[in-house]
Amino acid sequence: MSAERRSTRQRHLPERRRTWALLGLPRPKKNFDYNRLGRSGPPRPPPSSGGGNCSLEVKKVPRGLNDITHLNNHFGKFGKIVNIQVCFEGDPEGALITFSNHTEANVAYKSTEAVLNNRFIKVFWHNPENKQENMAPSANKKLTKQPTTDVAQQGAHQQGKHQGHG
Repeated sequence: MSAERRSTRQRHLPERRRTWALLGLPRPKKNFDYNRLGRSGPPRPPPSSGGGNCSLEVKKVPRGLNDITHLNNHFGKFGKIVNIQVCFEGDPEGALITFSNHTEANVAYKSTEAVLNNRFIKVFWHNPENKQENMAPSANKKLTKQPTTDVAQQGAHQQGKHQGHG
């Protein structure tokens, strides 16, 4: 490649990239993009690092594999399982795995082995304290009594009284 052609080509490169190319050095590596993992920021320690959290939430488990046998076969490698809940929180692709201690749960959480040989299955620390805060506002409204049903019931009750005395 001729010197004239090389200089023309380098002029079209961004300033930073041109500098590294002129020095003959490799460009520095970019930091890993943790957002690609579906989480924000670098891996976080469990909420209660004092050793209290023994439960892991598993999400995006295919329905055919979301049963006690399959989950026990996979997670049993990491320690003693004391409880497995499938269809956790009504999600047919969710599960909750509870280990006998935090250390065993942590080994399972940090394992690089794909859960049930499926890289789309994700494992999170179970944090029951944040469940109420993370609920959508519409879900919180469902927990409170709706006044419209009470008014409708009272109206029907009042009509029954009037008809009985009439």
